[in-house]
Amino acid sequence: MDPAVLSRLPFFSELSEDEVAAIARNVDEVTVAEGRDIVREGDFSYEVFVIVDGAARVHRDGDTVAELEPGDFFGEGGVLGKGLRAASVTTKQPTRLVTLNHWDIQRLRKEIPQVLERMEQAMDQRGDS
Repeated sequence: MDPAVLSRLPFFSELSEDEVAAIARNVDEVTVAEGRDIVREGDFSYEVFVIVDGAARVHRDGDTVAELEPGDFFGEGGVLGKGLRAASVTTKQPTRLVTLNHWDIQRLRKEIPQVLERMEQAMDQRGDS
């Protein structure tokens, strides 16, 4: 993944060039078509997602609980808390995502702990913990 793309996302914008470059080497990128589920409520959680382009809807029991746009991330609650997905996320348009799997998260915990701190802060603000 191009580090310049990552550094434009608010989630990564406060990191140094070296930190962003390290993350870029370890993430995957995927594009999901409009109307597709990225994750489903109740499924096991192995990845964190950051929206690069596109938009998505977060819904729980059929009710929309949030709208996501470029720079937003989701999935950290299940990965960091080792739980099941608390909600489903469905694309509203073709959406390009950066994904970090469980092993990527563990590596970041050692190499760039401030990334995990941001995820944990977001969990606390969302009431996911």
